[in-house]
Amino acid sequence: ISADRGTVTLVSIPRDLLVFDADGQPRKLTDLFAGGPDPLLRALRSNLGLPVNHFAMVSLGGFIDIVRTLGSVEVCLERPLVDVKSGADFEAGCHEMGPRDALAFVRSRSGPRSDFERIDRQQQFIRSVLARLFDGRVFTDPALVYQLVDDVASNLVTDDRLGLAEMRSLSTEMLGVVRDGLPMMTLPSYPRTVAGRAYVLPYGPGARALVDPVPEPQGPG
Repeated sequence: ISADRGTVTLVSIPRDLLVFDADGQPRKLTDLFAGGPDPLLRALRSNLGLPVNHFAMVSLGGFIDIVRTLGSVEVCLERPLVDVKSGADFEAGCHEMGPRDALAFVRSRSGPRSDFERIDRQQQFIRSVLARLFDGRVFTDPALVYQLVDDVASNLVTDDRLGLAEMRSLSTEMLGVVRDGLPMMTLPSYPRTVAGRAYVLPYGPGARALVDPVPEPQGPG
């Protein structure tokens, strides 16, 4: 989110990204997350030079609750998707996905690009959820809005400085910006086997071009 609140961008970072932990040992980003958000955030700062002001973590339970409250979310597919592992089984075309189908869709890595395919699907689904939220009916239904807030709050973990007042202020400031479209991208990276283990490595020029414009946080962050 830009300092002037004029732009907001969602950047996905592959879970298998090769980073070095506090002891200088090579790790996957997802391995560090098993130790909680702090090791993950330290790795993002030290390996990518990415300033982090706040974090918010929503569980899969929260994801399912949001879709259940909305009733369904429309997702359109250019080609069929069948994935035994995730449970996805969709023909080409548009689908009204409830919680079960939505979870199967966003968990699927089916395709030649594996986890990058999953990232693309997750971003597509976020766009679909935003479209559902801004279709003119959700925000005019106080009971529905209250339930959505409760769904998120019940499954949300944040840093100590990101309180309710800050979240309310951010959501109010960013509502119009997000309504106009939320740019999404994935950290430029490529698969590589290192010491017999499959990783994803950041593509230097592309990763730097993405991270360098991000301003340093003001004050402790």
